[in-house]
This record gives sequence, C-alpha cells and structure tokens, in this order.
Amino acid sequence: MKYLKSFKRYSINENNMYDVYDLSIDEDRMDEYYDKNYTVDEDNYKYMGSRLLQFVDEDAYIEEIKDGEKNNNGVEEYWDEDEFIEYVEETDTKSLKEGVDKIIKDKKYDVDDDMDFHDKLELLKVEDFHKLIVDYDDESDFVEFVVDKRYDDKSLEDYLSEFTDHEGYYDFIKGYIDHKELEEWYKDNESPDYKREFYLSDLANDTALAEEIFNYDNSNALILFELIEDESSYIAKTHDFQDAYIDAIKKRDVDGFDTEEEWAKEEMPDILLEIEKKFGLDENIRKKYSKYASRVSARQFNL
Repeated sequence: MKYLKSFKRYSINENNMYDVYDLSIDEDRMDEYYDKNYTVDEDNYKYMGSRLLQFVDEDAYIEEIKDGEKNNNGVEEYWDEDEFIEYVEETDTKSLKEGVDKIIKDKKYDVDDDMDFHDKLELLKVEDFHKLIVDYDDESDFVEFVVDKRYDDKSLEDYLSEFTDHEGYYDFIKGYIDHKELEEWYKDNESPDYKREFYLSDLANDTALAEEIFNYDNSNALILFELIEDESSYIAKTHDFQDAYIDAIKKRDVDGFDTEEEWAKEEMPDILLEIEKKFGLDENIRKKYSKYASRVSARQFNL
C-alpha cells in the first residue's frame, strides 16, 4: 500500500527519534491512541488526488454542474460552431431552416444551387448562430442540448482535470465530501511508522506514557532512559524501572567481559552514577548494589 504524505511533530529530541522504532509497544493501543487523538490536517487531503473521488457521488456532482450551466448560461456563452451545426441538424425544425435562409440572405453569403442544408450551415459565423437560436428557437433547449452532449460519458475526474491538477481536486469537491468517512479512511491508511511517531511524540515529557511503555515491556527501560527528559519522571525513579535498565545494559554488554563479576566491577559504578545524576537512585537499588554504589560519590567527584 502506498501511504499518504504526513506532517511530523516531535517533542522528543530528533537525534533520538530512531530509538522509538526499537521500542516494543502495544500496537492496538497505538492505533487506539492515534484514532482518538489525531486530527487530520485538511492540507493532507490535497495529496490524495483522484483517491478523493471515491468519497463523492460522481453522478450527483456532475448533474449539479450541468444544472448550474443550464440555469445560468445563455447562448452567448458558446462559441463552438460544430456544436451549433450539430444542434440545428438534429433539431431540424422548419423555423430553424427558415432562419438559416433568412440570415444567409441578409448577410448576402454566396450560395450555390447544389448546396445542401449542411453546406449552408457552414457559411454561418458564431454570431449568426447566436441570432439564429435567439430569434428562431428556444435558447434554453440549445443550452440543455450542448451541456448534455459535453458531459455525456464524462467522469468527474475528466471534468476536474480541465480546471486543475490532482492537488487541486480537494478544493473543488470538498463541499460534496462526507468528511467523517474521509477522515476514517485516511486514518486507516496512515503508515504504521507515522502512527508510532505520533503515539510516542510526547514521550520525552509524558510520564504516564513512559510508564505505559515500560509496563508493556520492561526491556524498554534501556531506550526510555535515554528518551525521558523530565528529570522528575515518576516511572524513572522507581526500583522496577532502574532495575530493568541495569539488567538491559548487562544483557547488552556482558558478553564483552570474561565474567559477569568483571562486568559489574567495571561498569556498575558508572551505571549507578548515570542513574543518580539523571533521576536519582532509588534507595532499594542503592542497597541492592551497595558494593558498587559506595563508589558512586567518588566517581562523581573524580576521587
């Protein structure tokens, strides 16, 4: 599926945006949040082009256009000689034939004896046809004939393309669209990546959202630690979060050391110091890792 163009909004530092793709999230919850909170910018619809037409009753739209032309246009609006000739020949009334002969006589057009009626019509100029229709026929009948012919088998897209490019369709038809249906379709067809970005866009300072992401999968603590900017974040101060963060780092890095103890001896003081400086160490974490925590203050002051 080709996804729609979207306009991104981030409160997370953009240098860290790649991290949101590594978070394990509840995609049903993501969809629910997106559907409830995202408002589609009207400008987005302009990029849909011909896909917009499925939300318009094409027949009704075309009929309204035709009615507008029939009710508002006069014969002087039309300048295509072929349309006049076709109308006169198909109508084929005695009055029109007499009118043609009268105009030719008044204008002193050259007529050969072997000319048929079609040949005579080709002598007339546009202004002659205007006079012919007004004086010898019903002007509204002519307009209706031409309008019906012009829109015969013409699709809505054919009509719109005469006036604008794809990005202009929306401005022409927005008054005829069921916007609720359109918005639902747009949201359903939005890219999963953009839904994720929208769902997580306030993560840096939204403690409740950070807690929700952590509770879904506590291994998310590794990324959340980097993304959370609110130093007063409740979830980042908890024992469970800090313990999960430490465990995630250990799983990531321990294979680079000969033993787990060697890893802990080398890395734990710095990890604890990092937690202390950013969020403050949970007291139970301090006790659990007391053999390393005692070295935090020394490292903090480079002692």
